Amino acid sequence: MGIIKNIFKNSEEEKAEQKVSQGSKTAKKTVSKSSEREEKKSKGTTVKEKDEKKKQEKKKDLKEQKVSTQKKEEKELKVEKRTDDQAYKILSEPMITEKATDLLQMNKYCFAVPSFANKKQVEEKIMNIYGVKPIKINIVKKIGKKVRRGRIIGKTKDYKKAVVTLKPGEKIEIYEGV
Repeated sequence: MGIIKNIFKNSEEEKAEQKVSQGSKTAKKTVSKSSEREEKKSKGTTVKEKDEKKKQEKKKDLKEQKVSTQKKEEKELKVEKRTDDQAYKILSEPMITEKATDLLQMNKYCFAVPSFANKKQVEEKIMNIYGVKPIKINIVKKIGKKVRRGRIIGKTKDYKKAVVTLKPGEKIEIYEGV
């Protein structure tokens, strides 16, 4: 048994020596880390300061992106007047009735359009002729009335009424003289 005790003692002594040597290595590591920190502080910038600078740069970038997107939206909203030879087929005439003049206060304009016209076509023609982009377009289908002239019975033409809503401050010039 003496031999086994000697072996265990030797192995225990070796383990203790290894722990001591590892302790000195960890001590060296902590010393080197602390010296690195001191060097960074001596340079004048710490990790926190770098993080704050990065955050500020990100905020500036976001602000610049918002400004650039707002400028793009403003450019998109500007609509130029164009000469459109086919516009008379879609926008037959502006409706000048009592109800239509009341709607002018709410920045809504009424137009008589043919029965085959749709909202997209009306929007395109308004943008081309008047240079204004509508916010909303409502279309109402109006059925022609039955009429009689003596013995002859007939019917007036079917049409649609388009109610075009504009942004506040925008106007269509055709109503100004009426």
